Amino acid sequence: MTPAQKNGFRLGFLFTLATGLSLGFVTFFVRPSDPFAVVNHPLQPWLRHMHILAGPILIFMVGWLWQDHVLAHIRRRVRTARISGWISALLFPVMAATGYLLQVTMDETWQAIWRWTHISSALLWSLAAATHILRPLLQRRKRRG
Repeated sequence: MTPAQKNGFRLGFLFTLATGLSLGFVTFFVRPSDPFAVVNHPLQPWLRHMHILAGPILIFMVGWLWQDHVLAHIRRRVRTARISGWISALLFPVMAATGYLLQVTMDETWQAIWRWTHISSALLWSLAAATHILRPLLQRRKRRG
C-alpha cells in the first residue's frame, strides 16, 4: 500500500466519519427552537451535503486499496489485524449500498430501514476500520519502547 493510498484512505475515512457523526448528532439529539423549523440546526442541510460528497471519496479510496491491500492480504493469508480487516471488508458494501439507497428511496418505510441499516453498519465499520488502522501503529510503537 502506497503512502498516497494510506493517507487518502485515512482522510476520506475521517471526512466521512466527521460529517456522519455531526449529521447524526444534529438530526437525533438537537431540538429546534422554532416548532415550525424544517431542520433541527442551521448546519444540518450543509452537513448532509458534505456527508453525501464525502461518501464517494471514501468509496474511491476503498476501491483503490482493494487490489493492493485487501486481496493481497487475503491471498497471502496475512494474520495481522485479520478480524478487523474482515469485518471492515464485509460491512463496507452494506454501508455504501444503504447510503446510496437512502438517496433514491421514496417510501418512508424503506427509508427508515435503509437509514438504520446505514447507521448501524457505518458505526460498526468505523470501529473496525479504526481498529484496523490503529492496532498496527500501536503495536509498532510498543515494540520500539
